[in-house]
Amino acid sequence: MKKSAIPFIPCVAAFGLVIASSLTVGAQTVIYSDNFNVANTANFDTASLSGRLSGLNASAVVPQSGGYEEAISGNQMLIYGLNGGATGSGLSTEMRFGNASTPSSLFDWSSGAGGAAITAAGGMTVSFNWTAPDTTSGAWLSFCMGTLGDVTGTPTRVNNSSTDNGILFRNNGQTAIFNNGSAAGTALSITPASVNHVIAITYDFTSWATGAPVTMSATEDGTLVGTDSFTWSHGAGSQYLDLQSRDQTAVVDNFTITTVPEPTTLAIVSIGLGLLVVTRRFRSQPV
Repeated sequence: MKKSAIPFIPCVAAFGLVIASSLTVGAQTVIYSDNFNVANTANFDTASLSGRLSGLNASAVVPQSGGYEEAISGNQMLIYGLNGGATGSGLSTEMRFGNASTPSSLFDWSSGAGGAAITAAGGMTVSFNWTAPDTTSGAWLSFCMGTLGDVTGTPTRVNNSSTDNGILFRNNGQTAIFNNGSAAGTALSITPASVNHVIAITYDFTSWATGAPVTMSATEDGTLVGTDSFTWSHGAGSQYLDLQSRDQTAVVDNFTITTVPEPTTLAIVSIGLGLLVVTRRFRSQPV
């Protein structure tokens, strides 16, 4: 009887891992995603949205350029980051997100089903592909969370006093983190192996309210490059975000916002791994 029970355990372990893996994928709800898969255009703001957007907020958000008209080329977004000037001019431009019902105002990410799904899951992850012009310069691409809801914005949001949290990624692999305009958190760096990068920024929180605590962690090409803790300070409960480039033409693709994996899902994964440990122990025992 003992011999017949041993093969059963690996089956249970494998089955548990399959279920856990499936639930992990399902638990991360897509809030918004843009693949930029439309015809080339020099006018980003008038580009077709057909087939581009997906997620809970797909019909509520209109992607927009800020500071200078961006473009789409080769199914990717070009953020010029020059504002019509030359490299080194100290200027920056951005991709921001308008409200589909009132495009003259920015979209509040704490609103609607998307905002509720994010807090219910315990946070959100922002990810995108980024192609930099080189691997040596200090020019950068930045992401800002918790900005004021003004459409005109500011020349540089990442280190502006009205931005709750900003992180910039330099072409040379260095990063910098800011809270309300001041240097903050732990900024690390990588040695770029190429100009192509995968960025993922996770914000853990359970409330959009002013004063609510948030923790941030960022990875570049799978390596941790920054951590921080802060509180929502601006927007009076409303939350706005944007992606900004400076002194270069940055290429961005597959911009996606998802919820973080739910804690219950992570527990199920742990159970699956535990079953594998039990299996190995049974195999090591004499029959």
